[in-house]
Amino acid sequence: MEKVGKIHGDVWSEVRNVHSRHVYQILTHPELGDAYWVTHIFLMVQKKALFGLIVTTVTDINHPMVTFVRNNKEAAYALHTQIRLIVTHEKEEDWFAFLPSSKPPEGTSRRHSTDEESL
Repeated sequence: MEKVGKIHGDVWSEVRNVHSRHVYQILTHPELGDAYWVTHIFLMVQKKALFGLIVTTVTDINHPMVTFVRNNKEAAYALHTQIRLIVTHEKEEDWFAFLPSSKPPEGTSRRHSTDEESL
């Protein structure tokens, strides 16, 4: 199962891992008020209502498993595609051997790095 969509510039994918059959959502979006892009991996969980008669699958939006930062849209979209393939085809325990760094290859964006220095 793979669903891909776009909402207001955001890119999201729902993918099922072929080994565990767990469903994950990958969301890539620009960070509000900043010049960088963020990609998250979320686990999709089942919620039950009416004593278990109604079951829906929802994103555990409050607990991203991993977050990645990229400086521009093109790098973020390329990362989204790479992560989608890893999440779909690799075992969960092997993900971190294949996943790229969570920081951008050339470091953090200029605006973001000055904010960290002021802390």
